[in-house]
Amino acid sequence: MITDKAGHAHFVIDQHVHVGMRPARSTTASSSYLPDELIANMDANGVDMVVGFPKANSHTDYRVENERIIAAMKQHPTRIVAFARINPYFGAKAVADVHDYASKGALGLKIHPLRDFSGNRVNDPELMFPIVEAAQQENLLLLVHSGNSWNCAPTLIADLAHNFPKANFVIAHSAGFEGHQEAIAVMRQQDNLYVDTASNGYPDITTNVVRALGPERVIYGSDHPTLPFGFELGKVVKYAGLNSDQLGLILGKNLTRLLRIEPKPSAPKTMDIMHL
Repeated sequence: MITDKAGHAHFVIDQHVHVGMRPARSTTASSSYLPDELIANMDANGVDMVVGFPKANSHTDYRVENERIIAAMKQHPTRIVAFARINPYFGAKAVADVHDYASKGALGLKIHPLRDFSGNRVNDPELMFPIVEAAQQENLLLLVHSGNSWNCAPTLIADLAHNFPKANFVIAHSAGFEGHQEAIAVMRQQDNLYVDTASNGYPDITTNVVRALGPERVIYGSDHPTLPFGFELGKVVKYAGLNSDQLGLILGKNLTRLLRIEPKPSAPKTMDIMHL
């Protein structure tokens, strides 16, 4: 847990954390980030739970890393929630994998059109409708990368979500600096769309979304380990101009409701946000 500037304590669940390994080291993140290191970083920053999913490795079906994260969730059930990363090019196998991962305890899917779609659009019916149909059947939350590419623009995510009104979708990164106003515009029309704050740029991007749509549509995320927990928590808690009630929803209550889990504070100690 963390305490905000007003002294109120908040349960923290981070919705956007990359876990696992990939062959090549990038310029922005380590190639290896495994559960023991993750738990240590969570403890050092007052993060109670995280949603974990694999790093980009688009030539694979992500089976090895999805299984690793599901195993980590079972080892740390009060700290880690598993989301399965799905590569739609595996077709019927990808659809079967959605059901398999759900049966093993995964609570959502990570969809990354920029890395995994070879330029195809996120609302492509042949590529994505079978996967989202399976996710809807399993009551899985869908976290969809947005920003940096036309093929995952908020309008395309909204079009996909329009076809599956019983599923909930999170527009990752609030669609970024260049896309967050578009995200706000489409979210006004559809109530199954949310945004996360992970590496979304300036603090006032979060402020703008909250002012336009209310705090109920915003979910805290960090994009860890690319960006540190403390940096991203500070951006939301210190600098976005939000009050304690708004922070309570964004840091934990919104996501635990969508995932249908009970918030169980698990960090070994409560951290003062002013010291992170």
